[in-house]
Amino acid sequence: MMSFLVTAATGLVPISYVVTSLLIAVNVEIQTIIIISGAIIVLIGGYNLRNKTILSYQMGEEV
Repeated sequence: MMSFLVTAATGLVPISYVVTSLLIAVNVEIQTIIIISGAIIVLIGGYNLRNKTILSYQMGEEV
């Protein structure tokens, strides 16, 4: 599983470079790119956190 995640993460780096380079080439400011990218990451993180199954254990009880 870990090797799959590493492959996915490293495989997306060149795509990120291309998209960032294209946005800079069409005169989008780097601050705008960073803010929008950060907002996307926060939204994805919030979505994943909201949908995460959280197991709660009560003291003294076995599940």
